[in-house]
Amino acid sequence: MTRHSEIKARLWDPPNAVPDQGIDLGGKAVAAAINQIRLRSRFEAAATEYNHGHEVHRSKTTKTQRIIHHVCRHFGVTRDTLLGAHGCTRAALPRHIALYLTRSITNNSYRVIAKSFGFKDPQNVMDRCARVWRLCATDSFVAQQVSLLRTKIEAEFNGQ
Repeated sequence: MTRHSEIKARLWDPPNAVPDQGIDLGGKAVAAAINQIRLRSRFEAAATEYNHGHEVHRSKTTKTQRIIHHVCRHFGVTRDTLLGAHGCTRAALPRHIALYLTRSITNNSYRVIAKSFGFKDPQNVMDRCARVWRLCATDSFVAQQVSLLRTKIEAEFNGQ
């Protein structure tokens, strides 16, 4: 074992790490990338465990971020799923509701909302907000969910 390997083993030795010499497809670069991904997921898991049950510091989060947090919690989706690939059908309705609530509660411009949700074109945000508005008029379930979320979010904002 080389000196570098000994130091690395002492500092960081996850149970399922890929050894540096274990892959022969570019060797160390591939193994290092895999280990980095595993390490990142371990840190994210630790951060999630640490933050579990702790309230987010309110002064450092924007209203949009808090609306996203409430919508994710209400529909049981992760923030990454909600803000991730816009083709994901599981998070489509929650994403659209989050866009609608952000627009109606914060009165931010469509351009600002598009930027915070990762859309390139503000017209997409406008279309999604109009879609939720039409759904609220025709679908009682969607109207009930939007109303419930709006009540929770506005209660939090007014409680500051």
